[in-house]
Amino acid sequence: MTWGKRRTIVIVFVILFFVVIVWVVRKPQRMAPNAVVVIDASGEINEQRPFDLLSALNGNTVPVLHDYLDAIDTAARDSRVTGIVVRIAPLETGWGKLEEIRSHLVAFQKSGKPSICYLGYDGIGNPEYYLASGCSQIWLVPTAPVSIHGMMAEALFLRGTLD
Repeated sequence: MTWGKRRTIVIVFVILFFVVIVWVVRKPQRMAPNAVVVIDASGEINEQRPFDLLSALNGNTVPVLHDYLDAIDTAARDSRVTGIVVRIAPLETGWGKLEEIRSHLVAFQKSGKPSICYLGYDGIGNPEYYLASGCSQIWLVPTAPVSIHGMMAEALFLRGTLD
């Protein structure tokens, strides 16, 4: 057997190996009837998934904004899903992303299925409570500190000062 044939065989086996790995990782999971979708929202919610080959092969990818939105929309349409639970930990994301997730949670309520938010972590502030307000029920641990302040905008005009 020549060197070229050996190299071709090795390349074919390597390609097959990666195809099998991708197939195993992408294998769809089955959902039982009367399922409840649980969404964990915490930390920074990114727009795009950073490229990380090791995490992609393990299947341990960090959810991004569209993953949250797709899960909520799919749960609203799927007859096997009976409700949704959103567990919110301290968030470090922008208000625009929170508003988009919240609007999908409000649209989920139109499906007639219950949506419950669980705020059982320390550090509950305006962003966490704003996202939780999109659910039909908010569950809170009685001993959890809540630090909700009103929203405010202030403008300072100095034009008349220099005249």
